[in-house]
Amino acid sequence: MRVVDFASEVSETLFFYIAKLRQLFKKKSSRTEHQDVVVRSERNADVLVPLSPKIRNFLTVDVECWFHAHNVGVPRSTWHLQETHILNNMDRLLLMLDTHDTKATFFILGWVADHFPEVVRMIAAEGHEIATHGYHHELITQMTPQEFEADLLQSLEAISRHTSQEVLGHRASNFTVVKDTLWALEILAKNGIRYDSSIFPISRKRYGIPKYPNRYPHSLRMPDGKPLIELPMSTAKFGSKLLPVAGGGYFRLYPYHVTAAYIRRMNALGLPAMVYLHPWELDAEQDRYYLGASKTFQHYVNLESTEWKLDRLLDGFSFTSIKEGLPSVRHMVRENVLPLFDLYDNPETARSNSNYLKKMSGKNAFKDILEEAELHALVG
Repeated sequence: MRVVDFASEVSETLFFYIAKLRQLFKKKSSRTEHQDVVVRSERNADVLVPLSPKIRNFLTVDVECWFHAHNVGVPRSTWHLQETHILNNMDRLLLMLDTHDTKATFFILGWVADHFPEVVRMIAAEGHEIATHGYHHELITQMTPQEFEADLLQSLEAISRHTSQEVLGHRASNFTVVKDTLWALEILAKNGIRYDSSIFPISRKRYGIPKYPNRYPHSLRMPDGKPLIELPMSTAKFGSKLLPVAGGGYFRLYPYHVTAAYIRRMNALGLPAMVYLHPWELDAEQDRYYLGASKTFQHYVNLESTEWKLDRLLDGFSFTSIKEGLPSVRHMVRENVLPLFDLYDNPETARSNSNYLKKMSGKNAFKDILEEAELHALVG
């Protein structure tokens, strides 16, 4: 990351703190006196969200080793030579979740499933949801559609060797479902994936879709009419700024009270937060390497805080896996449907110039009615 990008992230963090301080001096909103709240999406559609006495947030884990991180830049050919504490880290994480009687979704890298199959078995034995994180942790922005599909299928095959659990979900490496890789969503649906959690509605150098039209759980309509549920990553809105929150480096960087305040705000609106972390973030004693000023900061900042912050979150809020939590947002998923091609800058060009994705023609190209049975089976 260039110095200017690093400076931008630091300035956004400071902006976040200033906004939170300003809120402390405002009067408390009267919205908590109501039983329902209307959430207005960016498309000006009003969705009535019943307040729940206890919202269950989504807890997710991207299961990879420290050397898979893009910032570290370890060549794939040397991965098998690297020391890793993934088994110990997973033991600690699973014990913490068991102590708090909490289930989570684990997006497992296919490479990890092949080289550390006991990780898959440990997760399955504890009753957690297993999903895919791809196989090689490649950025989708650096892959062709054919390469992405091959990587996806390789990951599903690797995971299936160690669990009979059906894989329903996917999260892209480094959240690289972006404007130029929206074709990946259709490939996911084509191969039986029922939901994706990869889109970050912010602007970053490697990832993000600025001005993405829905920051909350919703459904994307594929050209053949099938739905793919999208669960975007958590962002907090301050004025015209959207800031990432509640996961990974952002979870480590922000003070605990900032993350907790965000989750509390979301839950008050009847919405779940999407929290994510990596097993290696629990390992404060891991060897550290100089990766350049900004990358070193991003990768190692506040590693010692991950475990206690997570433990405190589990004490103060309710969490569950995506699979178990989807029924609680079924009203949003069903009422907020976006045709996939509407997300492109030029939908007509996207329809006509796709050489790899299956073309649909005639009146069935964009069905007005989702396949309700398929959607109902997942969200209840």
